[in-house]
Formats: sequence, structure tokens, C-alpha cells
Amino acid sequence: MEHGLDERSALHGYLGATYKTYDIRIFKSQYRLAKTCEELLKFAEAEELYKDSLKGLCHVLETDEHAELIPCIDGLATTLHQMGEKRYQECLGVYQRLLQLQNKFVGELEPSTLTVINRIALVYKDMNLLKEAEAICMASLENCTKVMGKDDPVTQQCVEIVAFIR
Repeated sequence: MEHGLDERSALHGYLGATYKTYDIRIFKSQYRLAKTCEELLKFAEAEELYKDSLKGLCHVLETDEHAELIPCIDGLATTLHQMGEKRYQECLGVYQRLLQLQNKFVGELEPSTLTVINRIALVYKDMNLLKEAEAICMASLENCTKVMGKDDPVTQQCVEIVAFIR
């Protein structure tokens, strides 16, 4: 199937081909379980649960572009970043997808979107791609200051990244 739930999947077998409304709660519960695994530093388990939840949500929502996907994609990106340098490239891809959804459904100048931009800069910094990290932070710093003020933690994080790089 298009979004990863085929006839062999346990969820397909349990729910059948006609599930739609009640099952979104299953995938949201799976997301919450992934978040718990992440908080317990069980990153491999969290990653698997986030990915399964995303597949299920995409299937139920019949799209891979929906505001309901944002928390799950955010959790997956954070988990991949915490898993270390071998996962940074994948993490960047997930953060880019998250940023696209944030811009589309939340808005470019919303604090949560600016936070995602800072996280992308942090991944670049952790990859030792300092010019890229600085460029992202410098572009984001003005918006962070304008939207949230100079004393906001997100703005301060952006300032700290730039200070580290310089």
C-alpha cells in the first residue's frame, strides 16, 4: 500500500480495510508511547514507534501533508538528532520536512517554526558545518528577536549558536 500498511500488517489485520475515524487515536497513542520512549532515552524504540505512527497517520489522513503529522515528525527528528552523528543526515531531512509543514500549516514567523529553524542550525553545528549553521542562525535571529523578543529562550539559543561559531 502507498503509506506502508499492507495486508500483512498487524494493524491492517486487526482493523481491516475500512478503518478511518477511530483509528487516528491509535496512531496518536503510538506517538505518545514514542515520546515516552524518547524521554526514557530508548531512542531506537522511539524511532520505530514514530515511524510506525507516521505511516499510520499518513494512511488514515490519506496524505503526507497534514498538520496532524507535525508532532510526530518533530519527535522523530529530535530522536534522530539525539541518536548521534551517524543519524544527522537523516535528521536534517526530517527537519526539512517538518519545516515545510510548519511553514504551510503554522506560519513562518511562529515560535514553533523558528524553533525548528534553530534545531536545523544545531544539527549543522553538530556536523561541524559551521558556515551553514551561522547562515541559518543569522537569518533566523532577526525573526526570533522581532517575534519573541531578545530575552526569549529561542532567541537566546540562536545567539548562543552564533557565538559558538564565531
